[in-house]
Amino acid sequence: MSALDWPGLESLEFDAPQRAFGRKGDAPAQLPENPLLHAPAPPLDIRARLHAICALYAHARTPAQRLALLEQLEDMALEAAHLLAVDLLRNGWRPD
Repeated sequence: MSALDWPGLESLEFDAPQRAFGRKGDAPAQLPENPLLHAPAPPLDIRARLHAICALYAHARTPAQRLALLEQLEDMALEAAHLLAVDLLRNGWRPD
């Protein structure tokens, strides 16, 4: 999926991100001894943050604002995936 597929960016080619989505390095869950597995889960306010990002995106005036919001959305999706992975590992799931 290209950034140009997002609503509001279809005709603004210069809005395309300068880097690939999701390439920020290893996720903490991939590290061998992860202290996060023993820490309490953070509060899940993902739904409220998603609603806020969507509302801000709908009213963003500049391409730079929209791209910043898309990066926040990407970070939130990665956070949700990380929390899911931690929960699965805490509950005994192991990769085959």
